[in-house]
Amino acid sequence: METTIPIYNLYYLLCYAWDRLEERDLVDAGSTRPPKDTLNLLGRVLGNGVRSLIRRGFERGYREQQAELPGIRGRLALGPTVRKQLPLYGRAECIFDELEYDTPANRIIRATLTTLLRSTLVEDELRHELAALRRHFRDVAEVRITVADCHRVVIHRNNRHYRFVLDVCSLVLGLMLPDESASGTRFRDFARDHQAMSRLFEDFVRNFYRHHCDECGASEVASKAIPWNGHSENPQHKSLWPEMKSDICLMLPNAPLVIDCKFYTETLQVGRFGNQTVSAANIYQLFTYTQNLAAAAGWEDVEGLLLYAQNGIPVEVAHTVCGRRLRAATVDLGVEWPAIHARLVSLVRRVRMSR
Repeated sequence: METTIPIYNLYYLLCYAWDRLEERDLVDAGSTRPPKDTLNLLGRVLGNGVRSLIRRGFERGYREQQAELPGIRGRLALGPTVRKQLPLYGRAECIFDELEYDTPANRIIRATLTTLLRSTLVEDELRHELAALRRHFRDVAEVRITVADCHRVVIHRNNRHYRFVLDVCSLVLGLMLPDESASGTRFRDFARDHQAMSRLFEDFVRNFYRHHCDECGASEVASKAIPWNGHSENPQHKSLWPEMKSDICLMLPNAPLVIDCKFYTETLQVGRFGNQTVSAANIYQLFTYTQNLAAAAGWEDVEGLLLYAQNGIPVEVAHTVCGRRLRAATVDLGVEWPAIHARLVSLVRRVRMSR
């Protein structure tokens, strides 16, 4: 079964996963109709993000240049100056820094706009908007850009407003593939890539609880390395033993909670006799987490939650195993966003209510 997530919900997931909640309104700003798919959503967000950059002003950077000038500027290039006998004409070959808009960040944005314009999947209305925005980058070189180039841009205090736009550019460039049947490009929709959505879902849930920790009553929200409650018989073999790391751990007033996030094609697995059950492997993993966490001070009453993105029927079950309360529950990403918010908060609150 394919996951059906409304386009606006998908954008909210991205904003939480990227920890950029202040950008949530970018998808609505200036749009005459909602985007019909992921590519047009990203194009709309990128366009509105670029408009924001235009209002704030593009960043500029210094680039080294060498030119023949009437006088001295920067450093003197002695060899060319003497060879051309420029002092006889009151001129000199100089090496100097020029402040210009042709920076790596602006090149990435221009290249991403060009990539979208070449795609036949972009709606005509959005295409005209993006073409108009690209004209603002006329002083920026058109170069070939990769996702790796996006990650090389150094974000600092003066250009931190570029971070979200560059995240969108990185996602677009990573999902656009050459079209072997035509001269344009085709889009690999990450919303249909369960591995990519699994990472997105985990990051979304972690940052959701981090931003709403007060509402949930959590004093701490983090991913946590879980030490094994034991020791290696041979210290040289310690490196061969696997490490454990939880997706999310919450410190709650009555009991800590460890959450393991899952994004599957089907929430439940089908047994040999056709009966549906929660994945045994998932339960074993969560039980191992809780048993080893319980050995640490303050974690004695830790509970576990398997949180699934709902595919198929809703699930909410609880079972106590060896004194450890384990739960499996789903969150439906296809409903209105306030309902998703309320569901995630209630799942954590039920830990406190159960005590």
